[in-house]
Amino acid sequence: MRPHRLLLVSVYTCLSYSSSLLIATALSFSFNFSSSDDLCDTELRCEHDARMVSGAIELTKNELKANFFSVGRASYARPVPLWNNATGEVASFSSNFTFRIRPKNETDENLRLCSLSHVTRDGAGDGMAFFLAHFPSRLPPNSVGENLALFNDSNRFNAAGDDRTVAVEFDAYPNSWDHSDNHVGIDVNSIDSRAYTNVTKRLVSDDAVMTAEISYDNRTGVLIARLRIDGDKPYMVNASVDMKANLPHEVAIGFAASTGICSELHQVMSWLFSSTLDDATVATSSTSPRRRLVRVLSAFRSSGFSCVALRHRCHPSPSATHMGEIRRFQRRKTRAG
Repeated sequence: MRPHRLLLVSVYTCLSYSSSLLIATALSFSFNFSSSDDLCDTELRCEHDARMVSGAIELTKNELKANFFSVGRASYARPVPLWNNATGEVASFSSNFTFRIRPKNETDENLRLCSLSHVTRDGAGDGMAFFLAHFPSRLPPNSVGENLALFNDSNRFNAAGDDRTVAVEFDAYPNSWDHSDNHVGIDVNSIDSRAYTNVTKRLVSDDAVMTAEISYDNRTGVLIARLRIDGDKPYMVNASVDMKANLPHEVAIGFAASTGICSELHQVMSWLFSSTLDDATVATSSTSPRRRLVRVLSAFRSSGFSCVALRHRCHPSPSATHMGEIRRFQRRKTRAG
């Protein structure tokens, strides 16, 4: 069943005072996959083994024997503005999501080979990531195993052109370039993380629910990732990233995961994303009232999903307070006319 949508018409309102008019584009959406219909091919682009099941998006296959060398991506179906091609302004954004990486503990010949092939705690591998890349998302060929569905053997250390990718990885397998079999890393056009932090509590668990908070501040140019496991004190890693130099001005955002000869299941249960990109600043007359103009372009809601695209920095969705301000402004405008 396709999600029901409610479309709101464009409206204007004044929220604050300034000597100039700041025009900006803001995007916000949220998914609760536990209460959603199948969003693949509607709100999400699901590639290869990624699919929606009851309560989650599964990025790799759930079947034990089919889970080896499994690969998948799930990304937002629309392009996300990352930087303004005319002004050079870069967006600030945040992405929060809950997820699990579950082990595959059943006895199987491949699992025994996994244990023999490398030192692993539980026969698990390889990992998953939140990524920004060229839109639309295209899963690289041969991106299984250590490539985390982000790169392949030919570009995993020096991705260029449409292969460029910035990602936060949650890695559960120790490859030759990795610092441990349990870490969070920031990848910039390379699977060899620019910055990382080791995680003492195992990422792979049958029951642990993890929460990731990823944010980028365009004023500092720093990408920050925080990870909480079952509400514990967060692990944190950060790195300076020049988004304009490393990614196109519109990007795909989403999740990628892969397995190799070692196996695990990657599930995303919820996802919240928001971003703001300043488009331009227009000077206002010194004799006119100083004001800041907001244009609500469109908004729609569906089962487990809400989104609003705005002009200027304001609420991520039209709250009751915001709509009240709009109605009061419209009444004042009518009386003044």
